[in-house]
Amino acid sequence: MSKKHLTNFKNERVNVFKKLPSEKIAFKNLIYISFGLSTLSLILVLALQKYLPPQIPLFYGMAEGEEQLTSSLGLLIPAGLSLILVLLNSLISLFLENTFLQKILSVVSFTVTLLSVITVTKIVLLIGSF
Repeated sequence: MSKKHLTNFKNERVNVFKKLPSEKIAFKNLIYISFGLSTLSLILVLALQKYLPPQIPLFYGMAEGEEQLTSSLGLLIPAGLSLILVLLNSLISLFLENTFLQKILSVVSFTVTLLSVITVTKIVLLIGSF
């Protein structure tokens, strides 16, 4: 190998290690939006507690009746789980070298967050007394 090739190789190796953790994540804007939406959903559920009844239907997959109901703070479950998923996927993306997998994790985080925000919003609008 020539000296020029060795210098380029060394510079490329150094540049890979100089990247900040946030620069390694693909579609980091989706991660930021997902984190913001999840946090906003958590804050809104807490702020709207006085407008919600004491029990709300959240678990639609369960048998009809009492099993579907939870307390009004139960609306924190979808937003909290999506926030945990966003953080977990972001952490996993830091260690992945494959950008395709990083993009998939970012899109999955955004999709789950969007669906949980839609779920919480629909429930609040259906049963809230404004």
